Formats: sequence, C-alpha cells, structure tokens
Amino acid sequence: MIPSAPDTMHRYSGIAVLAHWLTTVGIGAMLALGWTMTALEDDAGSAALFGWHRSLGVLLVLLALARLLWRWRNPPGAPRRASPRIERLAANLMHRLLYLMLFAMPITGLAGAWTSEDGLGVFGHMAPQPLGVHKLLSETLFNLHAASAWVLVILVGLHAAAAVRHRLAATNVTLPTAHGSATASMRQLSATPRRRLD
Repeated sequence: MIPSAPDTMHRYSGIAVLAHWLTTVGIGAMLALGWTMTALEDDAGSAALFGWHRSLGVLLVLLALARLLWRWRNPPGAPRRASPRIERLAANLMHRLLYLMLFAMPITGLAGAWTSEDGLGVFGHMAPQPLGVHKLLSETLFNLHAASAWVLVILVGLHAAAAVRHRLAATNVTLPTAHGSATASMRQLSATPRRRLD
C-alpha cells in the first residue's frame, strides 16, 4: 500500500495545508496578471489589471504573515522517519527562501507603485504618498520586483520537484516488499508437487 504522505515529510494541520494551497493559487494569479498586464501595458484596459495585481499583492503579504503566525503558534509535527541531515538542511533553507520571496516579491512591487507617478491603488483606493514621487527609486524597486518573481518561480519549481521526489521515494520503498511477496508466492507455487495426469 502506498502511504498517504512520505515518512520523511512533516505532518501539517488542515489549516496549514489550506494556507499552502491558497498561497500557491495566489502566486499563480499574481504571476499571470503580472505577465499579462506587462504585455498589455499600452492598452486602455491594462489599468484594471494593474489594480487587481496590486490588490492581490496586499492579500498575498497578509496571507504570508498569517502563515508565519500560524506556523509559530502551531509548529508542524515531526516526520515519521528521520531523513538525512543534508536533506533536512536543504528543506529548511528552501522554506526560508520561499518565505523571503513571498514577502520580497509583493512588497517591492507595492513600494515601487507607491513611489511612482501612478501611485498605489488597492481595491479602488489610492494610498497617500508622504514621500512623494521618486522615479529612480521606483524603477529600482520594480526591477527588484521582477527579479524576485523569477527567483520565486525557480524556488517553487524546486519545491515541487522535491515533493515529487519524496512521493516517488515513498512509493519505491513499498515496491520491493510487494515484489518480494509476489516472487515468494511464485516460488511456493513452483515448489508444489504436480500431480501426474494418467
């Protein structure tokens, strides 16, 4: 039987799993909107896409904060089977980088909009600009925003690949047992004396 989750993976609560998939959907929506609005930047309808992109960015930051708070108050359970130290270190580094990019990507974009000539509009409301307009700072922040988006895409891809690897490893652990049982059964059948048909 294939286990529901690899033994080397931590056990997470239902709320943590829900927040994980909400974050995944949010990242996908943010990236899709970002690439679409960039391609349609000169079109008249692109302003609405920019507004939704920034509004979702605020929600993504709040969701990331909620996840950190929940993880701090409700740490995941220990894995059922110990994994190699190098794998634990790599997984820990991956999670830290993912959280860093979850904050860096939307915050740099929101800060870039906040210091730009267009300003920062969130759900139809414009945020005040006490610092005024700073074109050079805004462009720098937007460049960091774009770079962090690509870094996040790479990290999410590595994270997904690692999850698939753990799933396959959990499957392969059970396969030799099943194969061995089948082989033993075949040997037992072959060792059973056959009655002659006279």
